[in-house]
Amino acid sequence: KTNHYGSSRSSIGIDLTKTKHTRQVVSQKIFFINDGKVDVFYKDIPHKLIHYESGGYFGDISYLFHVQNNFQFIPKSQKTNVYSVS
Repeated sequence: KTNHYGSSRSSIGIDLTKTKHTRQVVSQKIFFINDGKVDVFYKDIPHKLIHYESGGYFGDISYLFHVQNNFQFIPKSQKTNVYSVS
């Protein structure tokens, strides 16, 4: 399990700190939100679809079924703490 910290207002998807993949990639990990919130956007739509809070997870459908991700996951703050499992 790897500990990742989201960067402020940058898109996350594969690696929360080093990669800016937002969508149309197959996730290599499942992400679990330990603390904080993550906004979820669909494709290039500018308004938030939903947000996930502590205990939430994402990347599971893309990872388990090997399908391209169509969502952007953006941490609400730099204090957002997310773990990944691959």
